[in-house]
Amino acid sequence: MDLITLQWAPPLFHIANMPVRDGHTMVMIGKAAYIFGGEANSITVNTDGMPHQILVLKDLWKLDFSGTTPVTTLLNVTGAGPAPRKYHCATPLGTDAMLIHGGQSDIDHNFADTWIYNATLNTWTDVTHPSDSSLIVYGHGCATITASGTPFRFGGDWSNGGLLSWAPATGWVHVYAPGPAPQMQDIMHQMTAFGDTLVVTVQLNHPRSVLLHNEDSQAFYYYNSISDSWTMTNSTSALTSITSTSGSSISSTSGSPISPISHSAFSAVAKGIMMLCLFVYSI
Repeated sequence: MDLITLQWAPPLFHIANMPVRDGHTMVMIGKAAYIFGGEANSITVNTDGMPHQILVLKDLWKLDFSGTTPVTTLLNVTGAGPAPRKYHCATPLGTDAMLIHGGQSDIDHNFADTWIYNATLNTWTDVTHPSDSSLIVYGHGCATITASGTPFRFGGDWSNGGLLSWAPATGWVHVYAPGPAPQMQDIMHQMTAFGDTLVVTVQLNHPRSVLLHNEDSQAFYYYNSISDSWTMTNSTSALTSITSTSGSSISSTSGSPISPISHSAFSAVAKGIMMLCLFVYSI
């Protein structure tokens, strides 16, 4: 998508050598996109002896856009790296790294750990803080406020709730801020950062968020890291533009808000273009 015209373009290329997957993440570092994990369509056998079609992955792929044609590479990273997982979150960290947090290996095992991939060194580092052991989560959203370099997370299943920020010395710490934050915690959220503001959406196809908590599935929630407060717009009063305290703004030329997206689509932004990496498999 062109973020100036808000127009979608046809698929520019197909990644033929990458296994089809779901529940993965994609982060832009420089002129390359890094895709990690997810689950693939593969016949395996469950503990009860019944076959099912889930293979959880830990591979890391690099899509290099520095040339005229994208180059896809399966990376051989130094270090053991995160265990295979899906429905984790990932967000940029600094100018040459990304942070991976949480996720699920299967129905019985969920994670609270945090890892950093350094693209310059091509290394994984486990940065899990001892106090993070109880913060098991999957299906959550992560985003980084660029000015401060601070990663945040919100929502997800198995979450003990709310907004959390991360720092190497403290691990994940709850951020208690006034205002109308999303109330439903055990759903899959999407979150992105714009300037000094986090934008959170409720998953559209998850009925519990509406039936149990009467939340508007078309609502947008905004956490401003400068004022340390939440605001929201709903389906009848959605903003057509967002202005951060730093003065940056983005708006819809059609006058309509951009709809929230589901957790199975993961995107990255570079040079004013939003790239959507969506893999679908059938069971």
